[in-house]
Amino acid sequence: MKRRPRRLPVNGRAVADADPLADARIRPLLERYCGLAGVKQTALGPDHSKLSLPQAERPFFRDRERLSVAFSLDALERDPDAEIAVLGSPFLSQLIEAIRARAARLSLGLIAPSSPPATVRESFRVPLSPRTSSPPVPLSLRERGDDGGSRSRKRRVRPGGRRQTE
Repeated sequence: MKRRPRRLPVNGRAVADADPLADARIRPLLERYCGLAGVKQTALGPDHSKLSLPQAERPFFRDRERLSVAFSLDALERDPDAEIAVLGSPFLSQLIEAIRARAARLSLGLIAPSSPPATVRESFRVPLSPRTSSPPVPLSLRERGDDGGSRSRKRRVRPGGRRQTE
């Protein structure tokens, strides 16, 4: 029986060597985020990294200046203070929150407006042409059939209780 060669995933590790808890998609996601956000990433081993966070990114990671990230249980055993990067971990939640907060701006940049911003007066101005439309009629009058255009007899009640017809 001929043996098939193992394929290498995007992050370069063989699939059989990967820890069962680790997801192969987390490391490339973290690397892309670090590149866009200006986070310095230092490899401490094949499954262990140290992150140096700039001031703007610290609020997403509990205001820490440095962060150690383990991608396997072996790395976590070597550095018990490291954060494990697996699905459902607090670190991954913080990373996703940081990405959601400004990923589009960091990867695509700011989009320039196509027209100059309008002033407050211009934005609320509604063009009306005189006598091209009739004044609005309340819905309650339209439902009764009284659109304000027909002359109908209106009755008023006088203070004495008698009705007067116009």
